[in-house]
Amino acid sequence: MEKIYYITNQNNQQSFANAIPLELVATHFLKDSKLEQKLQICDCLIFTSKNAILALENANKNALKIPSYVLSSASAKALQKLGITPFFIGKSGYGEGFCDELQKNLIHKNPLFIRAKEVASKIKESLKNYGISLQESILYETCIIKLDNFQKSKLKPAKNSVIFFSAPSYCKAFLQNFEWDFSYQCVCIGTTTLEFAKANLGDMAKIYLSPQPNIKDSIAFAKTLIN
Repeated sequence: MEKIYYITNQNNQQSFANAIPLELVATHFLKDSKLEQKLQICDCLIFTSKNAILALENANKNALKIPSYVLSSASAKALQKLGITPFFIGKSGYGEGFCDELQKNLIHKNPLFIRAKEVASKIKESLKNYGISLQESILYETCIIKLDNFQKSKLKPAKNSVIFFSAPSYCKAFLQNFEWDFSYQCVCIGTTTLEFAKANLGDMAKIYLSPQPNIKDSIAFAKTLIN
């Protein structure tokens, strides 16, 4: 039977109607011994994921009051739940477009990028080309959950299903637990995730870019592939 599956995080799992979650990643918070020093120097924050917001909340909740530039509405909602209004919300919802927006908005600013241990973003390089010095604070890492053989056999997606990836790390987590079946279809958020999927799922894989950079609309798009 055709179904829709989406990879989700153990720390902040979301539920969506008519879609099956696969809990394959977890967020581990990290310490930055120079965080307080960086916060004193910066005058704005950059967030490209809601996990970065949760990580800074864990490290120094008061720092969230510093004006912030967030990638998308998903990150904005994470701040708003904490009673904080973002200073700037990216309009494109994608990494490349966000870099362009930051270049225009951060001249004469001292931004601090709250990020994961591994990121696909090229924000630092992009801003450097515009003479903007970017500090970084690594406050979390995305870790893959390894399933045992029983869990794999129980949770493996059915043939002809649609698998949804919202980040390259989520695609990687799937492939470290399951073999890709060429009856599957794949939906990706963002061109970075799309490129990773194309490079790792094989030439025969059916891969689509979601028309909207959010999970709810992406799952709605995935439903059209099986109707």
